[in-house]
Amino acid sequence: MDLGLTRINGIARANGYDRRMASQEVIVLNDFGSMRVEERQRTTSEGTTSRYTMTFEGEPIVHDFAAAKLSTIVPQAIAALLKKQIGEIKAKASEATIQKRAYAESALKRGAAWATKRYTGGRTGSLLPQSAGDGEALFNDSGRLAQSIAVMQNPKEEGFTINVAANRLNPDTFSGGAFTRMIERLRELAPAFKGGIEVLQDQAVNDAVKQAQAEFIVNAARDQASGKPMTPLALELLKKYGGRYLVRPILGV
Repeated sequence: MDLGLTRINGIARANGYDRRMASQEVIVLNDFGSMRVEERQRTTSEGTTSRYTMTFEGEPIVHDFAAAKLSTIVPQAIAALLKKQIGEIKAKASEATIQKRAYAESALKRGAAWATKRYTGGRTGSLLPQSAGDGEALFNDSGRLAQSIAVMQNPKEEGFTINVAANRLNPDTFSGGAFTRMIERLRELAPAFKGGIEVLQDQAVNDAVKQAQAEFIVNAARDQASGKPMTPLALELLKKYGGRYLVRPILGV
């Protein structure tokens, strides 16, 4: 579903005051319910830059802990699942797409500017076209899409933000409704991109969520016992889940 431009947050804050010279705005480009495609605009005195991300709603995955800062084992497990499912895609790209990949490979070797821009740069570095698998599967050209995936929990937005290489999720590089169709096809072939239960039903993610929740409750109990200041959310979660997680000897309680 394409909802156009929906703005969901504004001025960034630091040290107790508004930083009008550095603000961030999130614009929802596509909303699929438990998963959104977003443009994140950051404005400074030097201008505005954009990056494109996906966001999973946190509640269907971590439930009451969506606004709690959990261990990084959860986003790491989600990232591993997304990468795995992309790599397992067997659907073949069209012959025209395969020919374009072959041409891109020769163009990159010649040093063509457009090919260099598409297949190099960033943390992923340079990856040759057609080097992922047999080079013919959908979403598996150079492998840049899968390899660049990084997931972060965003408690303030109660979700998980998925970052990919900047030149793999930019709607401006697609014409008409091709971008939305591409996202829909990706969600069909790699169901974890639907978010929600499609993510949580993965055993590794499920185990990570349970472990992270347990660690949060144990740490909250230790903070309470030592008299440290606690947020209302931590107190609420401790009250609700303390009986479930504080009896696990493996956590050293």
